[in-house]
Amino acid sequence: MRVDVSHCPDLTLPRGAVTRFEQAQGTRLSCVEGSLWITRDGDPIDVILEPGQSWEVPGPQRVIAQAMARSTLRVQSGPHCQPAVAERPAPRPAPRATSRPAWFAAALAWGAAAN
Repeated sequence: MRVDVSHCPDLTLPRGAVTRFEQAQGTRLSCVEGSLWITRDGDPIDVILEPGQSWEVPGPQRVIAQAMARSTLRVQSGPHCQPAVAERPAPRPAPRATSRPAWFAAALAWGAAAN
């Protein structure tokens, strides 16, 4: 989901939801509840925000915030911003393909050896 930072939305994000900020230099991102993982294009250091913590976007790179749990993200883009209605939540990511657990492979190998 792209966010317009011309006002100060509080975004409620379900676990795993991703929000993207373009040209958000100087914007303060605050975790009101939950846990947020923040990453910035070209920066090898990521930021984890817990409730009560905030981080200011230092440069013009794209910033991505992902909710590690159901979270509320406060976006403060300037001293005169007004609260806005949050956009629709991001669509749920497609389920990942998972491999079979190790015990399953061991059971198959045991069954093959028994025959």
